[in-house]
Amino acid sequence: MKVAVYSPKGGVGKTSISLNLALELDWFLISNDEFGGVVELLNKGRSRAKGLLVKANDKDITNKELTVYDFGGFRDNRVQVILKAADVVIIPTLHSYSDIKATLSTIVELQTHLHQTNIIIAINKVSTSSKKKDEKGEKDYADYVDTKANIKAFISQNNLEKVKFIKIRDNKSWKNSTSKGKSLKDLANKSPLVKNSSKSGIEDLDKLVKLVRKYWN
Repeated sequence: MKVAVYSPKGGVGKTSISLNLALELDWFLISNDEFGGVVELLNKGRSRAKGLLVKANDKDITNKELTVYDFGGFRDNRVQVILKAADVVIIPTLHSYSDIKATLSTIVELQTHLHQTNIIIAINKVSTSSKKKDEKGEKDYADYVDTKANIKAFISQNNLEKVKFIKIRDNKSWKNSTSKGKSLKDLANKSPLVKNSSKSGIEDLDKLVKLVRKYWN
């Protein structure tokens, strides 16, 4: 199985999601972010590499199985092949106009040009400070409700295939995870204090893993 976590826009939490999925599923991680350093941190102290940093002259990386691909920024033919062949593509997004616009253009590219319809929109860094009613009249976090509504409206207006949504609440444990190359759960096991502060992050990760597993045939 291949899971691609992709966004052309930086700063949306793509790498933290990719890292934690790979560690939670015990899969390989491939990244094209040569400045992020997460692959080096992931491999540090291991006898066998758990991650690979893709460079322009690397060999083909499209035939690997049980892999999470952390892709963003530049595009090359291999990225397009992976996005098309992936069992599911996760698009992380934030809530600003530019973030949503980048997400919408990515959905169009995936569905129209690459014929990829297994898409999860991970609405990231959702603030828990305010709630509002969603389309069903149920209360949820305002960041999630508004961002989801904007994306769904665009999909409906442009006759695109439906996508799945998941929310990831704002929690600094995700950033700590990426900076250390460790999973949320590994860091949480270090102390009761960290475990308590990471609770919402771990809950959201578990939901994402459960959703991804549904695409595993």
